[in-house]
Amino acid sequence: MKENLIAEVYRYPGVTPFSSQQRELLMGREKDIDAFYQLLMLKQMVVLYGKSGYGKSSLIQAGIIPKLIESQPNLSAYFSIRLYPKSNDSSGQTPVQTLQSYLANGVIEKPFLAPLLEANTPESILWYWLKNHQYASKNEPIILFFDQFEELFTYDKEIEINPFAELLGTLLYQNMPFHWLEECYEQLLVSDNFSEKELDIAIEYLYKKPTVKLVFSLRSDRLSLLNSLTKFLPNLLQNYYELDAITEEAARIAIFKPALIIDDKYITPEFEYEHQVVDDILQQVKNAHDGKIDTTALQIICRFVEEQKVWQEKQLIITPSVLGDIHNIFKKFYQTTLDKLSPNDKAKASKAIEEKFIQNNQRIPFAGDYLKQEYQLNQEVLALLEKSTLLRKERDTAGRFIYEIGHDTLIDPILEFAKIRENEAKQKRLRNIILISIIGIAILLGSILFVLRLWNKAEVEKQKAEAASQKAQKALNNFFYQQARTFKDNGDNVWRNEDQENALYYYDLADSTLQKISKDDTLGTSLKTELHNLKATLRP
Repeated sequence: MKENLIAEVYRYPGVTPFSSQQRELLMGREKDIDAFYQLLMLKQMVVLYGKSGYGKSSLIQAGIIPKLIESQPNLSAYFSIRLYPKSNDSSGQTPVQTLQSYLANGVIEKPFLAPLLEANTPESILWYWLKNHQYASKNEPIILFFDQFEELFTYDKEIEINPFAELLGTLLYQNMPFHWLEECYEQLLVSDNFSEKELDIAIEYLYKKPTVKLVFSLRSDRLSLLNSLTKFLPNLLQNYYELDAITEEAARIAIFKPALIIDDKYITPEFEYEHQVVDDILQQVKNAHDGKIDTTALQIICRFVEEQKVWQEKQLIITPSVLGDIHNIFKKFYQTTLDKLSPNDKAKASKAIEEKFIQNNQRIPFAGDYLKQEYQLNQEVLALLEKSTLLRKERDTAGRFIYEIGHDTLIDPILEFAKIRENEAKQKRLRNIILISIIGIAILLGSILFVLRLWNKAEVEKQKAEAASQKAQKALNNFFYQQARTFKDNGDNVWRNEDQENALYYYDLADSTLQKISKDDTLGTSLKTELHNLKATLRP
């Protein structure tokens, strides 16, 4: 790791949604907060929809829920629930189990409601937790916010989606079954923890149906998925609220106003943008077709400015030259975040993000334990990726920390980097293949040259052997010739003494000796002719 992690509070959340603690930083959504709040007060079910990047999660977390808490600070029963996509392994919960786990969090349980737990059915368990919250909130509405609700439809329709929707319908439209009410009532009567007045209130709440409100937040391109739930939730499609892009004026406020807040809790001192920079940023985050502003893209740019330009480079006035090329900020955001890691951690993190976190152009969440085991990403690395907002972290109902890419806006830059890395890997493999081929060719050529040298050496040795053989043969031929000449001279001497018989004897010896000379040597040719003539004379 290149630097130590410290407690960091930024003015711009980047790709992660605004939290309830960042309410003061959520700017430009005041009208939406008021309008949605009024609709929620009037209706039992509301569908909040809008394009990805328009800030639906932020509106709920930093806008609606804080407003609800302000109105009833001690009696709030509000739940921000995320079902998460269906897990590929057996460790994940069903949507019903997830809902039960959220409702079981942070409430004082009433002992007289125990028969509901003992019944141990999905319906009885949900009634148990709802009734406990009804008592805790003194019969105020219990509001369930289902964020990124499109994730429900990754589950099996018959086994998981329909039972979940049916159960929601039961909670909305029916009261708790009478036999459970009676069992709880009997337990309540034998309890000695109530005064007479408290007992009357407890009985009243027991038989009063809890007021449950549901908010379903999802992307506008997934809105049609809700049609399949109307069998169980017939009023589901009656009340919509579309969250549109923020206005240009609101976007300007969202850019420059957080930078001017004076508060030591932020990691950076106050700073300011030049007007031209704000114009340039707005031009970059506007949709080319309709001119609407993507608030998440805006937050990524502002977070990059705060973290890189203000904190790292100590720039307190952001000019066009300081900001640089806005078009590359999304790529730089991903790259600079990874560059904070050691080379080894960077390689492991980029592999996990590019291979696992994005599949079929969609963000896929993974448990921290899986990432640690499968990719050896330690907690320090995950913490840095989360603090940079490249990854967002949430705790699921099983108590596990779940990590995913911060927002859909980052998918394209990450995939672009993944493509670059893939091309680099292909080029590296190609270079290795070429190198191996060159080495192979060199080895082959070396082998050929070695064989040629051996062949040449053998040829030389062969030529030497042949030369030596020819020399030896020539010497032998010469020896035979001289011997034949000696026999011929002896024959000439005895013939001069008229000893014809011995002369023929010596001439035959000379002739037989000449026959030993190799046929390709002409050394004895004339002598053979001479001997032939002499013998013809002596043998008429």
